[in-house]
Amino acid sequence: MRDSLPAVFLLGPPHSGKSVLAFSLSQALRRRKVLHYLLRAAPDGEGDWFAEGALGVVRTLRFKHRYTSSFVERVARHLRGRMVPLLVDPGGRPTPTQLERIFAQATHAILLLPQGADRSPWEELLDTYAIPLLADLTSALEGEDEVRETAPVLRGQITGLVRGARASGPVFEALVGRLETLFRQAGEGLHAWHLAQAPKGYRVLDLEARVDDLHPEDRRWRPRDLPILAQEIPSGAPLAIYGRAPNWVYGWGAQQAWPAAAALFDVRYGWLEAPSLRPGRNKMVTALEGRRGEWHHVAFRLQESLLAYRESLTLPLPSVAGARVIVEGKLPFWLLTALVRHYRAQGKAVAVYQPPLSAAVVVTSLPDAHFSLGDTLSVPSLLADLGKGDTV
Repeated sequence: MRDSLPAVFLLGPPHSGKSVLAFSLSQALRRRKVLHYLLRAAPDGEGDWFAEGALGVVRTLRFKHRYTSSFVERVARHLRGRMVPLLVDPGGRPTPTQLERIFAQATHAILLLPQGADRSPWEELLDTYAIPLLADLTSALEGEDEVRETAPVLRGQITGLVRGARASGPVFEALVGRLETLFRQAGEGLHAWHLAQAPKGYRVLDLEARVDDLHPEDRRWRPRDLPILAQEIPSGAPLAIYGRAPNWVYGWGAQQAWPAAAALFDVRYGWLEAPSLRPGRNKMVTALEGRRGEWHHVAFRLQESLLAYRESLTLPLPSVAGARVIVEGKLPFWLLTALVRHYRAQGKAVAVYQPPLSAAVVVTSLPDAHFSLGDTLSVPSLLADLGKGDTV
């Protein structure tokens, strides 16, 4: 099944609008309930937070990583083992190693070039790896969108691909439709198959179905949804979490299951249990800590934007003297859930920081009247203020 799943690469030079187009396409496909994942195969670690967060926060949180052999190999492995149709943003300056290991996995491509850009390097890349084109588009900041040809390749001009805006117009809608057809055909039956693979004996929380019930108009989670989930899901029982949701929803689910096990579906690996953590040094992870009023703030930064999953992991884990802790970091959800459970096991109240909110969401029920499950704490990012935190 994995071999038949598409991996559609967005190709083009830096500043062509690829990241904006990729995010806009993924959002449109989500609204249409098309199962897919946007894989950012460049080492910047720029997730949806980069497109959705306030500009000031995004600028301070952005942390450039280097292409390394281990990063390239992890991306190639995730592409080979893909479990859903992929939309892939490989960055604008592919390296020779990246080309050899990553681009060989592409099944289709969308070419996006600024007006007047040299086409020859990209045409050579497409020919070398025999990648069929879905769309061949020109990007312009101003002007009118224009569909010039629809078959066999969508050709035209798309405008207004600037950060903070969402792509729209006839070219964009035609491209969304083409991806929807491709992804639906390839992904038929995948959702049910994924749920059937959940760990036996675990209650499955299907976040895709639940957000449809709660917010069918936009399918976006709100912090106030957590008390509703808490009434539905018993605490202390094994829980398997499936679907797309903010980090604080996953943080809530992981601590709701504690001390029983928590598992989650990761499109790179499949079903994973939140790993056990032990304190110690890890050259791939840096930790910082600070104070936010009554809350102890701990933040974790990865030295590479992809971290390999381990069932047990040694991490720099700051000791928290108080009763409340904010957890922050651009982290895979399997690691975030492990951190939330680590501090929950110590009897701490936990909040999870999310850049698009510029706030932390309380994910544990508290015995006092100061904070409640689902409350938001308007606090600044600790990672954005590295000089004022203590590095561990």
